[in-house]
Amino acid sequence: MRDKTINSWTLLILWIGFPLVLLLLAFSYFDLSAFTEPIKRMLGDLFDSRPGLKTWLVIIGTVTAGVLMALLLAKRIRRRLWARVLGRNALRYGREQAVYTQGIVLPEVCREEVLAFLEEQDPVSILNHLLGLAISSQASDIHISPQKEHSLIKFRIDGILHQKASLSLSKTLSLVNRIKVLSKLPIDIHNRPQDGSILLDQDHIVRVSLMPTAHGENVVLRLAIKDERRYQLENLGIPPALLQHYQACLEHDHGVIFLTGPTGSGKTTTMYASLLYLLEKRRDRVHIVTLEDPIEMSFDQISQTQISPAQGLTFASGARSITRQDPDVIMLGEVRDEETAQAAIQAGLTGHLLFTSVHAGNAIDVFHRLQQLEVDKIQLMNASLAVVNQRLAVCNCPACTVPVELTALQVQMLKALDLDARGPFYAGQGCEACGQSGFSGRVPLFELLEVSDPFRDLFIDDAPKHQLRELAQEQGLVPLSVQAMQLAQERRIPIAEVIRVLA
Repeated sequence: MRDKTINSWTLLILWIGFPLVLLLLAFSYFDLSAFTEPIKRMLGDLFDSRPGLKTWLVIIGTVTAGVLMALLLAKRIRRRLWARVLGRNALRYGREQAVYTQGIVLPEVCREEVLAFLEEQDPVSILNHLLGLAISSQASDIHISPQKEHSLIKFRIDGILHQKASLSLSKTLSLVNRIKVLSKLPIDIHNRPQDGSILLDQDHIVRVSLMPTAHGENVVLRLAIKDERRYQLENLGIPPALLQHYQACLEHDHGVIFLTGPTGSGKTTTMYASLLYLLEKRRDRVHIVTLEDPIEMSFDQISQTQISPAQGLTFASGARSITRQDPDVIMLGEVRDEETAQAAIQAGLTGHLLFTSVHAGNAIDVFHRLQQLEVDKIQLMNASLAVVNQRLAVCNCPACTVPVELTALQVQMLKALDLDARGPFYAGQGCEACGQSGFSGRVPLFELLEVSDPFRDLFIDDAPKHQLRELAQEQGLVPLSVQAMQLAQERRIPIAEVIRVLA
């Protein structure tokens, strides 16, 4: 708005000023008596009585022309001045490159010490530094959380939030507006949630989420890396024996494969990897379509659709229509309601291989959850191929891992989970290598329940959960609890992670 006002005033001054300047110069140097005799008679005495007036008119005309040209070039001058100022400040605080630009320019060198000087930088430089540092530290999310007197900036690294800096509320408002502009979101809306995205380069995408709070808009920036090697089944950390069984499930041409686990456990990554595996194996002989909310990563040769409830496109309505697209493989982001569940089961029964996620406590609870959504248990069993139950556990830092004694509460919780509380157990104590957190990296845990004919019969006969679990273990299911305890005794994860993953 301010730029438009400046441009309007500039045009007005030019429209009025230039004719005036030309008129003054004409009076000073040219004989215009034939055209301006009436004016000359009025002003003749004034010019004759004050010989220096012509000189002053020339000076005034020159200065006026200079001011008008400066206004015309003001925007360009401001940009150049800001670029120089930002460059000096950036060098002072350790940033090697800083450019005033409409896009994102990531610093070539990212030092965490610069976070102490964020308050002295402009919003462009602040955002560039935060994104550059987040990428270099392999953070998955940046949180900008407004409080009563200031805002907290946190990075989520290996699933754990780390506070990195704080900002004044005025700086936070400018930073949020900068994020909105890059995300193509309206900056005048502050009272409702907004979602957008920023394309950094060919390898990085930032998912933007804004939520109004009592002290301002809370912002979460999720960093996504466009690297298809991250979405290969062989690179997910699935144990080789379990991977072979899962790939055998993918050989079916119809049926439903369910994935379950808490938010952030990697379900979408596993589904993407499964789709790319099928695409590589079947090549041009497969048509893959997806319904997602949101589309976390785009891939060639896969038709991906973003859910938009505001436009009437929900998982339920999309699932009804998607089978008319003649797909071979379908990815349905999540089963949230009865209508979506019914559509997913029907797709699995009518010749489509379908992947979807269901929120449930464990693999067997997936089927009971679908029964609560009024899915017929016979159709459910006939359509189901497998359930993947997965978690992500934070690893101990190998540089500072030491034996630890369990607390009384930990012993009590292990007993409640029916686990052996006898050690030894280990935990990272914090060092420079791990940023004093005691953690470094994450390890996935996978539990694969293959739906066999005996399992179907037992479920249809309303067998209790413990019988279903016993049968699944007899057929090869390795419980998450066994895997987690083994990793804890191998020094790889702390006992606190075992309890968190299984509780």
